[in-house]
Amino acid sequence: MSVRSLSPAALLTAGLTALLLWATAWPQPVEAATRDFYFSRRGSEQGLSQNSVTAFTQDVHGFVWVGTQGGLHRYDGQRYLPYRHDPRDPASLPDSYVTALALDGQRALWIGTHSEYLARLDLASGSIHRYGAPDSQAGRQVVALMPWRESLLIGTLAGLERLDPQTGTRELLLALPGEASRQSPWQALAQARDGSAWLASAAGLHRILPSGKVERIGAAIALRSVMIDRRGRLWAGGADGLYRLDGHTGILVKVEDEALSALRDARAIVEAPDRRIWISGYGNGLYRHDPDSGHTQRVHAESGVEATLPEDTINADSMPTGSIPAPTQGDALVIQPEVEITTPP
Repeated sequence: MSVRSLSPAALLTAGLTALLLWATAWPQPVEAATRDFYFSRRGSEQGLSQNSVTAFTQDVHGFVWVGTQGGLHRYDGQRYLPYRHDPRDPASLPDSYVTALALDGQRALWIGTHSEYLARLDLASGSIHRYGAPDSQAGRQVVALMPWRESLLIGTLAGLERLDPQTGTRELLLALPGEASRQSPWQALAQARDGSAWLASAAGLHRILPSGKVERIGAAIALRSVMIDRRGRLWAGGADGLYRLDGHTGILVKVEDEALSALRDARAIVEAPDRRIWISGYGNGLYRHDPDSGHTQRVHAESGVEATLPEDTINADSMPTGSIPAPTQGDALVIQPEVEITTPP
């Protein structure tokens, strides 16, 4: 099935993250006049074999790749095709518990796992190549991935390393404290316009220069997520709320707002096409922040309301953005395993 990308969409994950799906025609409920987004479920009915979603991304052909605790799934808009570990097949996934995904251009998909490190799936042939796992269990548990300067940045519980895909050579760029990583295992990577990379982790915010030198920015604030918006501003999610990097002082400044005061465990951040920032928090729903006005709207489950958020327990790990077909309804934000937000044009 061929898929064409027709309009920009912002994708938001929750539950143990979410999956990017098509924005389909929406029969608008009575309350449509008071809301500009609606939620619909996607997942098990289309063949998703495990609902603990941990990561997802969309390739250039429009296919959505969904990582779960029970394998990798490719979604074509109608059904899921699963990929799992098979102990009898060395060409299968090294581990069915997928923890991170990252596209390598149009060529391949990088797959991080919970206990068996890393694999690379060739998008053209479908073949899977495994990379030798480190000796330590902390080094085997991948939590973040990002292609960077002809290499791959890999966040594990042991720290941040750089992999040469051609030779398989690994270089440790930053070691992370073991106890802190175990208690707060979330990490996120982002690339800036100047080519530098940024890491958010339990040890705070770090910048990785093209030379490979790593420097910490500001205090060691326990962070969960990081995102660089279209204007080049850096946003970070922490255990206690949302932060923005001050471009003049180089200091992370907490974003203060009445609605954001309830935000905890900001595990994912994404910028929507309208430049508003969506943040997911564990146990307290979603937040939509307007950087221009400073206003924040909290989005939460509402009993008895059709097309509302199913629950407030959002445990997001990644929030990629991309383009998806939207035949009649405008943009889509996807959250929660099996949940899609549709926003009118």
